[in-house]
Amino acid sequence: MAKPDYNFKRRIKRLLNRFGLEPKNYDLYFHAFTHTSAAEKTSESYEVLEFLGDSVILIHVVRKLVRKYPDERVGLLSKAKSQIVSGEALANVAFELKLDKYVRIDESILKYGKGISTNVMADIFESFVGAIFTDLGMRKVKSFLDPTLKKSINIDLNKRREEDFKSILQEEVQRSFKQIPIYEMIKTSGPDHDKVFYIRAKLRGVNMGKGKGRNKKEAEQEAACKTLKRLNFYFNQIKGNSRKR
Repeated sequence: MAKPDYNFKRRIKRLLNRFGLEPKNYDLYFHAFTHTSAAEKTSESYEVLEFLGDSVILIHVVRKLVRKYPDERVGLLSKAKSQIVSGEALANVAFELKLDKYVRIDESILKYGKGISTNVMADIFESFVGAIFTDLGMRKVKSFLDPTLKKSINIDLNKRREEDFKSILQEEVQRSFKQIPIYEMIKTSGPDHDKVFYIRAKLRGVNMGKGKGRNKKEAEQEAACKTLKRLNFYFNQIKGNSRKR
């Protein structure tokens, strides 16, 4: 395909102006929005900038999470980070910013589809960030990402805290002991149509938090939640038992 034409360059310049960016090197942004199918060689597509932007976004997100939630467990922060920088999440942000309107891609890629794929949009978002970083530095990246990822950073951590104690506990346990906790049924009570389950988390023979719920999943979540609240206590017990062997 031919080099970027005047209309493509004009659209990219309008986009940069929209975000208050004053580039030193416009070619970086032309490349950032050029799919490999529309480039004569790889260096003129978004691939290298996307590779760079992926790491830049990761650094920004981790820094924001650590500063915003300094007292949270690493397992919880890790889950939130994974959600925020996932391809689907970044693609959604890219579509919200209407970045798909600026992508230069061969028409044959679009012919049998319904538009630009989410994978490509995630790549475009990352390559755009990579271009900003290369051209203008981390300060401008921060100015761009702070508003665009703010919603994700705020929502994802709160959602993870409330809903997925089992995953958080599993990550913490695997990090320290290279194992996963097990959940042991203690008992059930009540009639079949209104049964209550009582479950306990265990690791290496140490009884940890107990939970109850209307189903096993609910009881396991409560057991994991209670375990996390006294995690250091249980971990010390497990380590003490290991030393005795």
